[in-house]
Amino acid sequence: MLYNKLKYVLLLFFILSLFVFFVSKLYFRPNLGVVNVSVILAKSSKLKTVQLGNEKKLKELALWVENVNDELEDENDKTQRSKLVEQYKKLTHEKEMLIKQEYSNKLEEVNTEITNLIGKVAKRLGYDVVFANTALVIGGIDITEEVLKEMK
Repeated sequence: MLYNKLKYVLLLFFILSLFVFFVSKLYFRPNLGVVNVSVILAKSSKLKTVQLGNEKKLKELALWVENVNDELEDENDKTQRSKLVEQYKKLTHEKEMLIKQEYSNKLEEVNTEITNLIGKVAKRLGYDVVFANTALVIGGIDITEEVLKEMK
């Protein structure tokens, strides 16, 4: 008798567990969005501006190095030339590192802006989670076009 009651309780618990499982799958499914990050980056005017600015600074640095090399060639005193070479190497390295750091900071700003924009669009459209399209194999609704519209 006790054994039958225990079987009945376990069976009831199992059925209730299945019911809760299936109901949760039906009603608590998160809305998944996906974005094509490559397309968003390719069409980002801010990113293009940052890249062009970095290229300009690197070209200016290359021109400065050419001028320095010309100046070094004009120096006849080998001791003085060696001192200048070391000074210019150090200065060139410092300028190069500064350009890289500025570029990195600006890329981080662009990344933050794009991430915030994706979050804003996702919230407006009612998505709980957004993945890069390369990270999600199956499922999700592509919101790339909506993000691009918002970017403009």
